[in-house]
Amino acid sequence: MGRTRIELLSSGDIDMYDDVASPLTFSIADIRTPDKRDASFSKTIKVPGTKGNNIRFGHIFDVNIGDGTFNPNVKAPCTIYIDDVAQLSGFLQVLTIDIDDEKRIEYNISIKGKTATLFDTLGSQELTALDFSSGDHVYNKANQKASWANNFTQTYCYPLIDYGYDNNINSYDVAHLFPAIFVRSYVDKIFSQAGYTYTSTFFNSTTFKKLIIPTNSKSIRLTDAQIAPRLFQSQLAAPYSTNIAYSFGVTSAFTTLTIDTDVTDVSNQFNTATYKWTVATTGYYNVNCNFNIDQGAGKTCYVGIRKNSTTMLGTTMYSQPSGSPTGITANVNASNVYLVAGDIIDICLSPDSSLGTPRAYTVNTVVFWNAVVNNGLQDGETLILNNSIPLKIKQKDFLLDLIRMFNLFVQVDPNNEKNLLIETRNDFYTNGTTVD
Repeated sequence: MGRTRIELLSSGDIDMYDDVASPLTFSIADIRTPDKRDASFSKTIKVPGTKGNNIRFGHIFDVNIGDGTFNPNVKAPCTIYIDDVAQLSGFLQVLTIDIDDEKRIEYNISIKGKTATLFDTLGSQELTALDFSSGDHVYNKANQKASWANNFTQTYCYPLIDYGYDNNINSYDVAHLFPAIFVRSYVDKIFSQAGYTYTSTFFNSTTFKKLIIPTNSKSIRLTDAQIAPRLFQSQLAAPYSTNIAYSFGVTSAFTTLTIDTDVTDVSNQFNTATYKWTVATTGYYNVNCNFNIDQGAGKTCYVGIRKNSTTMLGTTMYSQPSGSPTGITANVNASNVYLVAGDIIDICLSPDSSLGTPRAYTVNTVVFWNAVVNNGLQDGETLILNNSIPLKIKQKDFLLDLIRMFNLFVQVDPNNEKNLLIETRNDFYTNGTTVD
């Protein structure tokens, strides 16, 4: 009995001659450079026209033995076995039917397909396509210290790397340490996402499990998804007139300008009833306001950005030119200011001097908005671990670098084409079986 058999998924094994050449041939080059293996295969085989084959092919391929006709477009799913071990799956087609003078029949069949390899599946995907969101955490000293006991199952740790911030070796700031991801975590994610597994003493070794890849940046920036909820823009819907008394020397006595319409505010930070922004997330911000106020030609006032009614973050002296009877557009801003969640910010105004009576103003326009200064995470913010993945590195290149670095041999599991056997060169030869 031959070593090779071909099973049609719809009707069982086809009858064959004693044996055919094995469709898979491995070489050391295949094992050392697994990305170079040819994933396509095509095999042409001659099989006898037995009673069983005639019945099977007659049903599947519409074979007419009398005139030797058949349907050449039909493809029947099949699996090739060698020594009862499934080697690969493909599709069987009838190419020709040979009938000799004695009415003996032979079928020339073709088996075609593609054995998917891990490297084909990975294609050009980069490491950034992997999802490490389960490792997201609060960026603080407690989590940094706790990570020193982590292993690859926790995905990350904070190595004590000197990034050149200071010379004090006895203490550090939270913003001076960055996460590293375990190499084993990368490997597991790559295989899992591609639908593969591996069997490897080396990948399970203590040494390999300790390997890490540090963040290749001196800051971990906020993502667009983190920034968007922190932003707002609001404005005055229509001009209004008001009388405002002098209060420049008393910050808390400045008068809040009316800003009653949201333009964008996904987190509802701005209150259109009080005309104030309540900071939702701690961080650094640029705070901006454009305004047009008619206070009378030649007059001057102060417009400020105020925090918690006690602190001026920015103030501008607004002078209305004598040739501008209806006011001009001006602005006030505060750049790179650190605001804590819960801080309340408003735009306020005071005349430039005490006149004994309030001064009349017509506020034509006010536009108030913020911007996030994305210069890195701050203590207490959420660290998105995916932001720690090195950029522009392909997953297959990452694996190939590991294979070359540790002189690994990679072989397809003969019992499971989706499982790879991966070992160092020495272990590969030591654990192998000698066949005469």
